[in-house]
Amino acid sequence: MRRTTVFPPGDPQTITLTSALPDIITDNLTIDGSNAGVILDGSDVGSIPETVRLDDVSLTLDGGANLIANGGFDAGLGHWRPWDKHPGATRSLNNSDYHSSPNSYEWGVVASARDSSTVYDTTDTSDPVDDPFDAGSTAWISATGGEAVELRFWYKYGNVFANLHALLPDGYENINWWWFYGEDDDWHEAVVTATLLGDATGVALEFGHTHSERWADGLPIESNGNVIRGLQIVNFPGNGIVLHDGAQNNVIGGNSNLGAGPLGRGNLVSSN
Repeated sequence: MRRTTVFPPGDPQTITLTSALPDIITDNLTIDGSNAGVILDGSDVGSIPETVRLDDVSLTLDGGANLIANGGFDAGLGHWRPWDKHPGATRSLNNSDYHSSPNSYEWGVVASARDSSTVYDTTDTSDPVDDPFDAGSTAWISATGGEAVELRFWYKYGNVFANLHALLPDGYENINWWWFYGEDDDWHEAVVTATLLGDATGVALEFGHTHSERWADGLPIESNGNVIRGLQIVNFPGNGIVLHDGAQNNVIGGNSNLGAGPLGRGNLVSSN
């Protein structure tokens, strides 16, 4: 005998997810909570921290002397200033797992931290910074327009991006942005190059770390002819319901007067 459990509309049941749901790739699927109380809560998606380790960071101009020696990690994290808009990032030195210097930079984030960033500072301060790229910032390393910039570093485990900025007479401009995915336990070397704009007078280095579920959506749909009704989808780090390019003839919601649930055939999408 087949038994079906229905969550009473007056006593909704919360399904708390710890990882993102898979994309809906099957056509003509119906998910109908209009006669029940079903809450999909993404508060815990990406709550397990993901770590990236950095080591041997070097920056040169036109093949000259190394301007950042081993990232300065042998002396601590004093040259790396946090630049974060959301809590959820941790930073420390790891003195047992490194590429070649005495320490590596261990950086952990949860999905709610969004894009966690750190900026190299020419002074020995680890204080958080609000605007690291204003004209008077000590993040700027003196440079001459047209010089070739080479950045080298080693990384392992998590996702990391490197961002180079150029100081200009009327402000600053991003030179380039590179993503790297160190999803194993081996050290990998990254080498990137760029050319400074002709009127540049300085260069600044930013690293960023992003959790793999930073953009996890509540209900991602890639297929056709699906019906989604009567759900409450809340607190996901990405969007609530997403129709990917090419998805056609999907029905999201319906008449709020039909169905016994708190929303009828409508969906509540909130705080994503």
